[in-house]
Amino acid sequence: MFTREDYVRYFSEIAHVERRMIYFTNDTIAQLSNERIINNIRRVAADEVKHYSFVLDLLAAELGFGKNSEQRLNARGNSLGPVDLTRLGSDPGSGFRGYCANLSPMGMCLESAKPFHPGEQYTFKFEPYDHREPAFERKGRVVWMREILDFYIGGIAFDA
Repeated sequence: MFTREDYVRYFSEIAHVERRMIYFTNDTIAQLSNERIINNIRRVAADEVKHYSFVLDLLAAELGFGKNSEQRLNARGNSLGPVDLTRLGSDPGSGFRGYCANLSPMGMCLESAKPFHPGEQYTFKFEPYDHREPAFERKGRVVWMREILDFYIGGIAFDA
């Protein structure tokens, strides 16, 4: 029999896969010029956002995820998009790209194919996929990081 934690882990991994699909489809759109193909891929991206929303609703409503130690699930918005990271004090060309999984005024949840470690400080340049949201640049530090499947996910606290 599955425990609540088994279900949360399973659906958290599904949410991760859905976010990766959102990142992939939107990154693909940015590289294309054929409007017909772009419009078709936008429909796929919209479906992935819908799937992701369903999984988040299931985690929050049915499994109570976010009611105990993970309070930030409800406090953060689902703002997705690429984030360019440059480690403070390093060469500007030495940065890497990650993706915002969710966002609040105080920080973000960041995913990346490259690891980043607690205590490291970065400049974060965020460009949301939803262009109604403003792009921004902030400095902050990594609070936590763990590996999920083939990606790294971590919490970022913005400087005040």
